[in-house]
Formats: sequence, C-alpha cells, structure tokens
Amino acid sequence: VGSAFGATVNHVVLAACTQTLRRYLEAHGGAPEAPLVAAIPVSLRSPEELGSYGNRISALLVHLPVHLADPADQLLALRHDAASSKQQHARLGVGALGEWAEFTSTRLLAMAARFYSDRKLANRHRPLHNLVISNVRGPGSRLYVAGAPLCAAYPLGPLMDGVGLNITVLSYAESVDFGIVACERSVPHAGDIALGFGSAVGHLLKIALEKTSEN
Repeated sequence: VGSAFGATVNHVVLAACTQTLRRYLEAHGGAPEAPLVAAIPVSLRSPEELGSYGNRISALLVHLPVHLADPADQLLALRHDAASSKQQHARLGVGALGEWAEFTSTRLLAMAARFYSDRKLANRHRPLHNLVISNVRGPGSRLYVAGAPLCAAYPLGPLMDGVGLNITVLSYAESVDFGIVACERSVPHAGDIALGFGSAVGHLLKIALEKTSEN
C-alpha cells in the first residue's frame, strides 16, 4: 500500500485508523465535517542515543481526515499533513520538552496530573487533541515462551482527562497488531473500532492493487 501511494507504513497505519474511526462515527451519530486531531508520540533520540536512559519524547499533532469518505483521499491527506507536522515540529525545536521532562520529578508530574483531574480542568477548555495514536516498532522475529510461539501482541496505552481513546500499534514479526483502550462513557461500543482495522487495511490493499494494475 505504501509503495503504491508513495507513503510510509506509519501513513498506512494512520489511514487504517482514520477509516475505521469514520465508520464508527457514521454508526454513532454521523461523521464530522472536520478532521479529528491525533497526538502521536515520537522519539527525540538521535542514532547515537539509542539504548541510553532518560525521557526523550515529544508528540506530533496530526489531522485524521475522517470527513473524507474515500480511503485513498484519506491516505494522501495524511501523507501531506504528517509531513507538515514534522516540519513544524523541527522548526519549534521541541527537543526542549524532552529535556524538561527529564529534569522534572515523577512526583511533581503526578501531582500536576492529579490537580488537573481533581479540578476537572479538562471540562473547561477544548482539548488539544481527540485521541492518542502510538506506533511502536516491536521485535522483527517471532518470540517463544517454553517452546510455544507468541502469535500476537496487542499493546495497550493510557487514557487522559478529556481524551477518551488510545490506539497503540505494535509491529511484531510479520504482523501489525492494533490495541485500543477507551472510556466507556465517551466512546461506547469501542469494540466496533477494534473490529474495523483489518477490513480497513484490506480495503486499502485492494485499492493499491487496482492502482498498480492500472499503471
């Protein structure tokens, strides 16, 4: 799919998320006329820092075009928006965020989060993003436990006040596994989202094969 559209695996993952979220929204009140905003954690580590300790992480804000009906249009829009977000990310010099977090105590961060939650501050402003999507590179070879193969690894990510959906994606061996955690009140019937990832990727593959055969 990525080769057919000049996109990366990350773009295809985001497109699958967009497609299944649009279907979910259509079934629960209707798709919005504007995109959703996803916060996507990114590592700030340089190649020389791989394997080192400390907090070196930031986040990109990417628009998920759930207002577009065509999956191909969604993928192309994501490819463009993700590239723009990376450029803005680089211009802002947000490496300072990771450095700040590294020198901030865990206790202070926990106190700030508790204060934010206890005061219900999330209800007093519009959230910066609607959901979190995290794509994690896992082991490239199959894992075994006492001789039994690990068939799949479904990751789980945290929720936060004002953001009731987390989609975490993990590549494992020859598969990509999607795991979701959702607030039951703000995102009811979240299983509908989970069941949509496979068909979304299959739909994108069909479009990519048709596009390749035409060329």
